[in-house]
This record gives sequence, C-alpha cells and structure tokens, in this order.
Amino acid sequence: MRRGGAFAGLLLALLCGASSRADTLHLKDGAKLEGKIVAEEKGSVTLETPLGRMVIERSRIARVEKGPTAAEELAAREKALPADASADALFELAEFAKAKGLRRDRERLLDRALARDPDHEPANLARGRVRHAGRWMTPAERDAAAKREEEAAMAARGLVPFEGRFVTPEEKEHLERGDVWLDGRWLSADDARRAQGFEQVGGEWVAASEVLARRRAVDFAKEASRTLALAAGAHVVAASAFGKEHAAALLDASEKSFDVAAAALRESKDDLAWIGGHKSLALVVDARDDFGLFARFFARHEKKVDARWAEGVAKVDGFYWWDPTGTSATCRGARHVDDTVAHTVHHLGHVFLNRHGYNWKFLPTWLDEGFAAWLEHRVLARNAISCISSRRYGASGVRKEELVSRDKWFDDALRAIREGKDPPFAPILKRDLSTITGEEVAKAMVAVDWLVEQRSDGFLALLAALREQWPKGIVPALGAEATAAHAKAFAALGIPAERIDEQLRAAVATRAPPRK
Repeated sequence: MRRGGAFAGLLLALLCGASSRADTLHLKDGAKLEGKIVAEEKGSVTLETPLGRMVIERSRIARVEKGPTAAEELAAREKALPADASADALFELAEFAKAKGLRRDRERLLDRALARDPDHEPANLARGRVRHAGRWMTPAERDAAAKREEEAAMAARGLVPFEGRFVTPEEKEHLERGDVWLDGRWLSADDARRAQGFEQVGGEWVAASEVLARRRAVDFAKEASRTLALAAGAHVVAASAFGKEHAAALLDASEKSFDVAAAALRESKDDLAWIGGHKSLALVVDARDDFGLFARFFARHEKKVDARWAEGVAKVDGFYWWDPTGTSATCRGARHVDDTVAHTVHHLGHVFLNRHGYNWKFLPTWLDEGFAAWLEHRVLARNAISCISSRRYGASGVRKEELVSRDKWFDDALRAIREGKDPPFAPILKRDLSTITGEEVAKAMVAVDWLVEQRSDGFLALLAALREQWPKGIVPALGAEATAAHAKAFAALGIPAERIDEQLRAAVATRAPPRK
C-alpha cells in the first residue's frame, strides 16, 4: 500500500487486527497493522495478513512491534501445560483459542478437556450439549431419549401413540376409522354430525336451521332437471338460475334485509327463533314455466297449500310464504335480472314482518305492503316491485308495469305529502290487496318509515295490538272487528288513527327534500 489516505489505512488496520497476528506496525497517522513480517527492505516492510501481503513504506512507519502469532502463542501455552493437565486448564486454553479466532484449535482442546473429564460442565456447554438423565448429550439426543422414555411410560399404562398424543388401543382403532367421541360414545363421523343437528343435503352437511331451505332448492332442481347456484348466509339460503354471481348478490341483499328488519322489529340479528328457527329461502328462476314447476313442487311439500293454490300462483310473478320456512320465489320473466333481487327483498319484507310475533293471523294490507315496500327502499334505495293486484292504480291510471320502474316512488310520496296531494290515511286502513292503490301503498311506506324511525316503541306496541286483535282470515272482513282492532292498535301507538295525517305531515315537513 504505497499510496492511500488515512481512512484506507485505518480500515486495513481494523481488518488485520482481527487476524490475531502478533507483528504490529504502528503508522505515523495513528493506524496500526497486524500480521507477520515476512520481509524487510531498506525502504519498506512486507507484512503477511489475511488479506494478502502488504508492502508498507518505511516513511509511513513510526515503530515496529514484533511478537509471536496467536498460533505460536497458543502452542507455547499448550506446551507449558503438564502432561496430566486438568480439564479446567484445557478448557481455559480452549477459551484462549476461541478469543484468538483459532476455531479448530479450540475444538481440539475441548476434545482433550472432555477426554480428561467427560462430565466437565463448561466444556459440554461449550459444545452445545445438555444434561439429561445424568448424561451429557445433544438436544436432539435428549429429545429422542425423552420421547423413548415417554413412550415406555405410556406403554406401561397401556397407551399407544397416535398423531402426536397417546390413546388406548381401542381409541386408536376408532380414530383411524374417523370415528368421533360424542356424548360418552363413539360414533361414525356422519352419525356424529347428525347427532349435532346437521343433515346432508345435496352432498353437503348443513346445520338443522338450513336444512329445509336448502332441501327445497336442491330437491326442486333435481326434480325439474334445472341448475341452481346456491349461496348460504347466516339467515338466508339464496338459489339462483343465473349463476354464482347473481346468487351472491341475491344473498347479500337478503342478509341486509334480515338485518334491517331485525333492527326495526327489535329482534336479534344473531337468532333465527323469531323467524321460526329456520333460514329463509330466496329462489329466483328464469322462465314462467320454471316458476310454475316450483309453485307446484312447493304445494306438494307444504301441507298448508294445495294444487289449486299452486295453479293460481303460477300465473303471477312470484310468491312468498313464512310458515314454517320463510320462502320467496321469483320469476324473472321479461324483466331485467336485477329486478329479481328487488322482488326478493320485497318478499322478505312480507316474510319477516308476518313471522314476527306470528300467531296465525294475517296483518292488514296497509302495514304488510307498506313494510315490504319500506324494506325494499331501505335496502336498495329504490322500489321496483308492488304486490297490488289491480291493473291500474288510483286516479292517475298508472299501469302496474309502469309503477314497478319508478325508482323514486318513496321520494314522490314525500313530495305529495308536503304538497297536500297524498291520499288520506283513514281510507287506507280499510283497503285489501285488490283495492289499495299505488299512491296509498307509497303513503303507507312513508308512514312505516316514520313509525320505525321516530315512533319505534309505539310501532312495536301497534304491531302487538294488531297481532292480538286482528280477525283471522287471509282477507279479513273490513267490518266492526277490523275497525275495532285498528282503534286499539292506534291507541297502543298513542296517536288516534284520525290524527296520523297531521302527525305524518309534521314529520315529513322537517325532512330534507330529496335531491332532484
């Protein structure tokens, strides 16, 4: 190194200093180089280092300090040891070799120490050994010995190893067959699932709460030779003739519908008991023929309906049922497939409301339709479906197929109420499905929204009173019984029916108008 700065010299000094050489060149710039001097010339000194030979100009050297190499010093110390040197002395010398970087010499000296005293603790620890059962061994040997000892102890107790644990020979035989220990007895895997309430439907094991809905879909698809994509959530099983993506969208909207309805009715989102203990089925088929097939299939498997019911239902766009299993069935027909999701949400509004507090009594039309339309608007921010059976609605003469495309139905109803152009509430209470108009359903939808959002306690009290007082029958006679039931329901709400318009107008007036 004939040229170079102080930094380069310092770097080499550090590198060479780690080599454990004994000759040291102290340079005038404060650095020092260690190695073995192998040649000295008049103007330079040649130093052997781990980096190779270095030629240093004498003009850069302040002084030279000569001494033995680390290997030479170790050899001298080892030679000075007595022939019967103790294991401690040999271990001490091994540590000196370690400090000087003489790894092979260190291992050799450890061998000598252990040959002198196989039980020497520091030498054994230096070799990475551990003490087990009075002997020094490697950790792997210790683990193997411990495993053998454990197996011997377990064998003495009549146990055998199986997949990382010890069991009886009988248990091993069952486990190898895949049996399950349940409630104090061994069962096959399938029997254990059945004992836990699971059933196999369409080749899949499903919880008892899902069996009815899934079986309806699977059995229908098999019987009709149709393909249905299935998607199951916590509360709904979606079955779609339009593939997995549509089934997933259908399930997502259905699960949101359950959550919104549960919150409005103050029921648990984690419990199926209030909808009968079973997941609901949301089914969508393509053509009307397929829908007719399902209506007839449903009638054969649901004892509360018959073939005559099925033939009537087969002529409409869909149907819903809530006892014992909530069911929504929808036909796409000539509509866009997205409308089947809206149709399903609307149906589920009927299912969840009618199942809440179910006592075999139907709810009045204004509440039933208003809640279903409200749920559809709340979940999808639009309305696309109406269950009204008349072909034209109200004085406007709007046709049903025009009504279902009105995305701003809710906002239009709010605007009508603000402008005083809404139908009065009292006559709405007397309507059945064949006489209620589109404007009246929209008004009922806004009324339900107001009750749920601002009169929640009263809304639930009204529902409970209607459940108790409403006359039995699919379409109750709109006579004294129904009038009395409504009077008691609105008394429970705390607002007489004749004052609903006044209260509703005041509530709507405080709402921000919808964006145009």
